[in-house]
Amino acid sequence: MLYSRDPEARIVRFSTTVDRVKVGHLRRDPRASLHVQGGDVWSFAVADGEAEVSEITRVPGDAVGRELLGMIPQYGTALDVNG
Repeated sequence: MLYSRDPEARIVRFSTTVDRVKVGHLRRDPRASLHVQGGDVWSFAVADGEAEVSEITRVPGDAVGRELLGMIPQYGTALDVNG
């Protein structure tokens, strides 16, 4: 799963496809947690809160697609995801 975080805005974004079970669960009940395992059993991070499911990217270069590309480290610094 591809994910990114914005500590200042206190937002975690993750990428998935519309046919995944988690999307249906989040549409019914937006409570969500993301657990990221570290290098050993005692190292981990958890983010929890209310999820918001975005629109589906439908056309190459649309706003959602640009935001997804911005999550990829090699593109994130070179791509303006706001426009």
